Amino acid sequence: MSLKRLFVHYDDSERSRRALDMALALADAHDAHVIGCGVETYPAVPGFVGAQVPAEVYENIAAEVRRALAAAKASFEEACRKAGRDDRAEWQQAEGDPARALAAAARCTDLILLGQSKPGEDPAHIEALPDDLVMIAGRPILVVPFIGAPKTTGEKVLVAWTNTREAARAAMDSLPLLQQAKSVTVLTVDDGGSGVLPGADIARWLAEHGVNVETAHFGADIDPADAILNHVSDNGFDLIVMGAYGHSRLRETVLGGTTRSILKHMTVPVVLAH
Repeated sequence: MSLKRLFVHYDDSERSRRALDMALALADAHDAHVIGCGVETYPAVPGFVGAQVPAEVYENIAAEVRRALAAAKASFEEACRKAGRDDRAEWQQAEGDPARALAAAARCTDLILLGQSKPGEDPAHIEALPDDLVMIAGRPILVVPFIGAPKTTGEKVLVAWTNTREAARAAMDSLPLLQQAKSVTVLTVDDGGSGVLPGADIARWLAEHGVNVETAHFGADIDPADAILNHVSDNGFDLIVMGAYGHSRLRETVLGGTTRSILKHMTVPVVLAH
């Protein structure tokens, strides 16, 4: 298996350039087609306020949005040309709410790539894109951290496994990446001696698909996000694969949770699926 269509949200920001760099590297490894997508979106204005705004203000805003999209398209095409992939790349534009517009445009692709925002760098609707897209796109999301991706990304992969739909989607949607990895570790919670080896089923499934896989465990008394991040740091993993929002996203927002902690503190790219 391999990735054939890679989808990047691209607006010529530093964040989106990191995502495009990752997409171009994956495109070389998988001989894939790269799609860059810009979104034509406008600030929401309440009706009673909008009625007081002169028409020329809206015209100026629209002109600036179109200018920014044209600049993003030119930047995307130049980056693909320099990478020698201009014949395997295309530009698309969508309109409306960024998450919904991108989800609709990306649904028939293999992987959506986004860059993580630096804290306070982007407006709230951009910072929330990974959360929103993974819930509605139906496709796996690869988020590149704001510190950048390791040059070896995808060689040593950590699969954070729980026996849930979300984790299964993440592992199975990531199979092309896992098959190309030099080593893959399935990290699970130790169940306290039930006699059943945690992660054995998914490890066997991966091995049967040609993945060089082993298992590791952490105790149930350790916070899962801390266990994942510590394991990555201590063992030099360069990619995390995990299910997203096994609990309610509202619950994670209010009480905290593994997905939000990983997205906040990630130091290597993360593949998420829901």
